[in-house]
Amino acid sequence: MTLPISTTFPISTRNGLAANRQSSYSMNCVICHDSETARFVAPTKTFLFMEANLSASDNTGMIGPASFQGVSTKAVSTRHNGRGHLVFCDFHVERVNAKTGAKLERSKRFWLPTTTDQMGFGAMLPDP
Repeated sequence: MTLPISTTFPISTRNGLAANRQSSYSMNCVICHDSETARFVAPTKTFLFMEANLSASDNTGMIGPASFQGVSTKAVSTRHNGRGHLVFCDFHVERVNAKTGAKLERSKRFWLPTTTDQMGFGAMLPDP
C-alpha cells in the first residue's frame, strides 16, 4: 500500500477538546544527529523512545538532554502507576520510576549513542 504524499491525520481529542499532540512517546533527538546504528556503543543503555512529560501542545515528537529549537527537555513520565516506559536502541523496554528516570537522564550514555558528540550535549551531562 502506498500512502499519498499529503496525508492528514485526525486531530485527537481529550475530554472532548482538541489536542495538538498525537502521541505521548518522543524520540531521542540525539539519534537524529548520530544515526549510524553500527557505531552505537551501548544500544542497551541508550534510549530510542521515551514516554515523556510533554505539554498537550508539544508535537515535536522529540526529547533531548537540553531545550533547543522547540525540543522538550528530559523528563520521563510516570503516569502508569508511578512508572514510565523507555524503549532502548536494542529495542528492549524498561519500566522505570521517577528516581531511576532522573538517574538515567543524567547519564551521557542514556542520550549519546556513540562517542561522537556533535551537538555538545556531553558537557551538560554529569554522569558517564
